[in-house]
Amino acid sequence: MVEEKKPIGAIDIRDDQHIINANEEAKTSKQKKINEFESIIADIKLKRVKKSNINDLSIEYASEDELLSIVMTNAENRKSALFIDITSDGKGLVVSFEDGGSTDKMYEIQNGNPDLYEEVQDFYKSIYKEITL
Repeated sequence: MVEEKKPIGAIDIRDDQHIINANEEAKTSKQKKINEFESIIADIKLKRVKKSNINDLSIEYASEDELLSIVMTNAENRKSALFIDITSDGKGLVVSFEDGGSTDKMYEIQNGNPDLYEEVQDFYKSIYKEITL
């Protein structure tokens, strides 16, 4: 799925267990960091979610205590993005957006594990910074 969004222009990660403050961000458009993140998620296996299960799965993952929400935007069309939610056990959901609208295709991560979450969280910490308003 990442291949569909290339070239990746930016990665933005939010740690949903924390309140998002206006003076904090974890975002990068540096190619070296984008490549690093792509290597972290390269071996993720996805399974398409049936439309009838999308709502239930969305609610299930939204209620997780520890969740990293990732947005990967295309460099040439910022309205084309991949949204990834990863829980502390490495499970999660992936949704593709084209031109600002959902493609109605949702995928569930099949081979996630706590190590995946830890790697993504370490990446998050490496790009996290406080900004001056």
